[in-house]
Amino acid sequence: MKARNLESRIIKLEGRARHAGEMLLIWSRSNERAEAVLEKHRHLFDPFDRVGIAPWPAVDEPPAPAWYGNFPIGISEREWTALGKLLQEAAGQATDQLEYKRLSEWSDADLWYELLRVDRRAGHEIRH
Repeated sequence: MKARNLESRIIKLEGRARHAGEMLLIWSRSNERAEAVLEKHRHLFDPFDRVGIAPWPAVDEPPAPAWYGNFPIGISEREWTALGKLLQEAAGQATDQLEYKRLSEWSDADLWYELLRVDRRAGHEIRH
């Protein structure tokens, strides 16, 4: 009986596990702290899930947090525009040829996660 319960529990846990390309994208307001953003949306993710926080550059309401199966496929055009600005800033900071080579070996999902990951933004204000 215990083996069957353990097996069904493992199956449930594996079903909840996210795949490498999956990421939760949360848009933040100007000067909002990463910890506050995470706490507000804590119910949407588990501790080891990929979560990205991006600053919303417009004055209108940011898009709702959303899971993307193969990030960034599926994001809206206005989200693409906002992410494009963020990517341009990051590209301007990457001046080392070795860094460019290293980044070129990553998948799109890994690159975006590196740019948006929460642990890089924790403890800092998210600025526009």
